[in-house]
Amino acid sequence: MLLAVVAVVAVAVRIRRNAQPLRDSRPPDAAMDDIVAYMARRGFVVSHSGAASATFTRNKWPDWQMLVFLVGLWFLGVAGLEQSPLLILAWTVLMFVVLVCYLLYFPIVRPTATTGVTALGDASGTEIVLSGNDRKARADLKRWLRQNQAA
Repeated sequence: MLLAVVAVVAVAVRIRRNAQPLRDSRPPDAAMDDIVAYMARRGFVVSHSGAASATFTRNKWPDWQMLVFLVGLWFLGVAGLEQSPLLILAWTVLMFVVLVCYLLYFPIVRPTATTGVTALGDASGTEIVLSGNDRKARADLKRWLRQNQAA
């Protein structure tokens, strides 16, 4: 029960922290110029850049969590099949094929992660809205924007 309460509080804090708007006192075009320069320095490809919006992409690479999961799955299979060496061999070959397919998927398909940034200007400054499927880039950009607000 205590674990459930801690989890709910942690999620509520995270939602509240992520719900805070990203504000900048400068006009939208000046804020976007700095954002585009920062993301380009970080190695992102600028797919689109306008006065008040920009889109950044980068190549996705295999997640180490998935590799750990596959290795763990192999160990579980071997532990469950410890009585039969032939089944262990078959399980090992199957897991090796899955691992090779997973690792070959990325250089062949070349999936991309995308981050969109829009700057909406009003009388009190600029509100910056982030979107896209690249969570790491959004988190990094939020951190950078909050650090630059304080400076």
